[in-house]
Amino acid sequence: MAHPTSDAVIRFEPDGFSLSGPRLMGRQSAGNGFLRAAVQGRLDGQVFGYTAMEHSAKRFASMVREFDPAAEPVWIPGEKKALLGVRRGVLSLADPTLAIYARLRQRIGPAKHSLCGVTHTLATAGTLEGISEILTEAVMPWDALVCTSTAALQVIHRVLGERADFLRWRFGPQTRLRFPQLPVIPLGVHCSDFTFTADDKAAARQVLGIADDEVAVLYVGRLLFAGKSHPYPAFTALQ
Repeated sequence: MAHPTSDAVIRFEPDGFSLSGPRLMGRQSAGNGFLRAAVQGRLDGQVFGYTAMEHSAKRFASMVREFDPAAEPVWIPGEKKALLGVRRGVLSLADPTLAIYARLRQRIGPAKHSLCGVTHTLATAGTLEGISEILTEAVMPWDALVCTSTAALQVIHRVLGERADFLRWRFGPQTRLRFPQLPVIPLGVHCSDFTFTADDKAAARQVLGIADDEVAVLYVGRLLFAGKSHPYPAFTALQ
């Protein structure tokens, strides 16, 4: 069977992919790495981006060409949703907003293309509410929400399970509910970016004033117990 020419059309807004913004967070780093991999792994010359904003389309084009000048960025405007299925068949979302894009997809029909979102931080109330809406919008079994860990999968199961119980209580046990696919796929990294020689490590220790026999720990992320990670388990592990 012939392979498709590419994985997906990428829903693009700079805030989800650019590393040059005023507040860099993990989702931007993940989005940037994903876009870079999509450009490198394309099976033909074109990389498709979907956005309603012309300035976002121009930023998409410039980022694609930064990764590979030979790549051909193609913009699908927001009002031309029907082209998503014609071009690739899958709309890749850089976040878990399946409910929003399933609602928009209703204008052309739920079978016109698939949606594929991905989890990031799951502790905030707005994110959890958006995920629970998956069961009350036209999210289909051919859509997917990629869970970046088994812990994320457990959260999604709990949230959707609680909402399903409520909907069956509200509308009757015979209520039919449709769930998306929930594959567990950890976030990827470009391993070559983290290849350092012994001289590189020695130079870093010298700059930071860390002796050769001292243990150095690097934490990348937000120590925000309500929205990201509680510091206590990290401190316990270090101890």
